[in-house]
Amino acid sequence: MAKKTEERPAGAESKYDLGGPYKSSFKITKERKEQLRGLYHKMRLTRDFDDRMRKLFKAGRYYGTYFSQIGQECTTVVPAFLSQKEDFFGPSHRELGCLIGKGVEPKYLLAQVYTKGTSQDRGVMHPVFWGWTDVRHITPCTCLATQVPLATGAALSYKMRGLKNVAFCFTGEGSTSKGDFHESLNFCGIHKLPLIYTVQNNWYAESVPLSIQIGNPDLETRGIGYGLEGVRVADGNDAIWMLNVYEEAIKRAHNGEGSTLIVADTYRWYGHSEIDPATYRPEDEVKHWMALDPIPRFEKYLLKNKVMTEKEMDDMKADILKVIDEAIDFAEESPEAPVEFCMENVYAPDDFVNRPAIVSDLLPPGSTAVLVIPIDKEAPKGRIILPQVQTIRDLLDHGCMAMVSQDDRLAQVLGNLREK
Repeated sequence: MAKKTEERPAGAESKYDLGGPYKSSFKITKERKEQLRGLYHKMRLTRDFDDRMRKLFKAGRYYGTYFSQIGQECTTVVPAFLSQKEDFFGPSHRELGCLIGKGVEPKYLLAQVYTKGTSQDRGVMHPVFWGWTDVRHITPCTCLATQVPLATGAALSYKMRGLKNVAFCFTGEGSTSKGDFHESLNFCGIHKLPLIYTVQNNWYAESVPLSIQIGNPDLETRGIGYGLEGVRVADGNDAIWMLNVYEEAIKRAHNGEGSTLIVADTYRWYGHSEIDPATYRPEDEVKHWMALDPIPRFEKYLLKNKVMTEKEMDDMKADILKVIDEAIDFAEESPEAPVEFCMENVYAPDDFVNRPAIVSDLLPPGSTAVLVIPIDKEAPKGRIILPQVQTIRDLLDHGCMAMVSQDDRLAQVLGNLREK
């Protein structure tokens, strides 16, 4: 659990000399070249999409506000690009790169910003509060750190069911002061869960600087204190450094070695949202971090190491701009969600209680029984063998809370299925 010290601070003499402590060991093989090209495409798409969203907001093309992540692309795109589709993602409000990194089409993301009926939430959530069930990306919440225990629960589920998946959780440094964060890390430290926490240290919790928010600025020690691997990436805008750190963390999770807290020093170029002028930040500080823009640094690295040519980059950029233009047309031409949608997904369908019991779908391989915890005095105690529980109605009739059990270990909590 030893603390990994900062090999070089952000803004070192050669900002294009990427890799940090992995510089000498990182070999660019044929497979690596393909990987790096794919990563660059996702980072470039995230940047250009983000930049266009800011301009569209200022032009009054959609309502609400917008939370830009320009400058922080490495902290979201890299882990998402390395993840599996089924891996759980618990985001905050600045994780556009997670969705693009996992392959969600920009036109549907834009439809969500425009609150159109073609988006997955059909206009229900605040712009950029993206939730995407297809890639296990939950909808973020305005309340800070609420995603942390949810990601922790997902990681617990993976471990109990013996799945080779990883849960990813994203917060800013401000959320590390919340109780949800500390309780979750403590739980992960005890149970060695397959989870990677990312703290995007952009130095400001909205407008509150790190220096007057936290007594110990070495945020990675918060993970170490709870028994996690704590890693500080002093240059979170270094794509190669971040790539190596996440590959190691994912490998640890897959090998059952527990959770990792990754603290990436980075910077959001603009205000907390588009309605925040961010006048609380010194101009020279903003200029310093803008000079450490992760995109051109990565581009120069790829050119220098003959991973891509300038023409390939130019062609890729042109294709990306075309995709974004088409996404804007799609969103602006899409219909609004009908008013009736407000009542959808609120009440259970009429046939709900006659559907096959949820337990049948969620049982791990080899499970043979359902452990029943009584919630009524009349409820049966002990075990109910699966053939006796065929539908949700069967569970409701027993007035039970059902939990899947495998080899006498609790493997999945299904929740209270009793009718209210």
